[in-house]
Amino acid sequence: MLGNQLPDTTTSQMPPLAPTRKRNHVEQYFYDRFGEDANQHQQFYHSDEELNNIFHGLGVPEEQLGELLREYDERWNAMMDPTGPGLQLKGFKPGDARLGIGYEDVHIIRIPGEDDLAIRFYPGSLDSEYCYMIDFFHCGREEPINSRNTGFEIHIAPPPGTTEMQSCVEPLGHLWSWEIKYGCREEDIPPGEERFSLPEGTTLSWFVVGEIILSSGFR
Repeated sequence: MLGNQLPDTTTSQMPPLAPTRKRNHVEQYFYDRFGEDANQHQQFYHSDEELNNIFHGLGVPEEQLGELLREYDERWNAMMDPTGPGLQLKGFKPGDARLGIGYEDVHIIRIPGEDDLAIRFYPGSLDSEYCYMIDFFHCGREEPINSRNTGFEIHIAPPPGTTEMQSCVEPLGHLWSWEIKYGCREEDIPPGEERFSLPEGTTLSWFVVGEIILSSGFR
């Protein structure tokens, strides 16, 4: 047997990999908890190339990119500093006991023609941004439900008395939930966890899935 023979890795336990270092403390926070699953959590991590492409799109000159990257990471690091504000959590639903969220400023509007189905409006910590959260709500069971179980879709419509071109708060058409926008399949969204958000003043319409008949509209 050779004196410098390598160990048999089929039976020997390999040493654990060193933890991956991310570009700033916020990205490190997410990596330590979620890992680098490209299908679920890749949106948390950004390369210099990705950020530079965003800055280029905003018209930033090439010579300023390095400084902007440093400022970008410094802002995120300051957020996670012991004296910083920490992560600002958004989108949590009413009555989340884990976070001490109550039922303040929750508004429920029943969908006409439906016995128990309603749309629920609530702040979701977005009120300072002049936005609000929406979900479907089953009044009989007093619980949120996902849109795929309702037979309805939410669409953005022009405000009454205006044309399509005059309604530009958000693109008109089908409003997709946060989960769908992040690449989650409808069937993989946990029951009652789907949520939507919109700026204040947006006009909404409810369409029966598979039909072109306008069911109702609210603003």
